[in-house]
Amino acid sequence: MGNNKPEKPLEILLVDDNEKMIERYKLLLEENIKGCTYHMNTARNGALALKKVKEKGSYDLIITDYAMPEMSGIAFYKELDKAQQKRVVLVSLDANDIKKSLKLLLDKTDYQSLPVLEKAELSEKLKETIIPILTHFK
Repeated sequence: MGNNKPEKPLEILLVDDNEKMIERYKLLLEENIKGCTYHMNTARNGALALKKVKEKGSYDLIITDYAMPEMSGIAFYKELDKAQQKRVVLVSLDANDIKKSLKLLLDKTDYQSLPVLEKAELSEKLKETIIPILTHFK
């Protein structure tokens, strides 16, 4: 578009204690953000992820598991600032159970704006969930 400046790569953080899920997230993201340049970092729990966020400053997208040792996905989410929280997608085995828990753990605006996906529906719903996050914050 007349601007020869290269586009800044997307910064993505994947947080899960299951290495197979990390690999699945990577494959799904590669399929869904073709044509974009990106850097992907990973963390095995919320505490390590929080350290990475503090070191980097912010990420364009964070996909985190709900249940992890040391620090859960929701505890990690609660430690993030409001701007960074808007870039988080929470993944769980049972999204309905998690949504009920979130009502108790988060205030109403946080609860309603946090995308929660079931692991079984990642392939179908990841793209429709991440595209608004990535385009809204460019």
